[in-house]
Amino acid sequence: MKKKKKWISATIALIAVVAIIGIWFGFSANNAIGKTTTNTITDTNIVNEGGSGKVTIIEYSDFQCSFCAKALPVLNQIKETYEDKVEIIYKH
Repeated sequence: MKKKKKWISATIALIAVVAIIGIWFGFSANNAIGKTTTNTITDTNIVNEGGSGKVTIIEYSDFQCSFCAKALPVLNQIKETYEDKVEIIYKH
């Protein structure tokens, strides 16, 4: 009989903890909805062609990443095609 009461108490406590965690995550998720983050472009970023473009592409890149290297010809083609209409910023 005592084991059954302990088991029921432990189950109720576990349900209460799960409910509290669920409520906490629910409020956290609701607070995050509608918020945006911004990335500041600083002097330490590499800006291609002076920053006069109407469209800005920010590439987050790694010099040792082979997939980042594969993106370079595409970005060069975009810059060649659209010249002064696009600005490419490299962040690493």
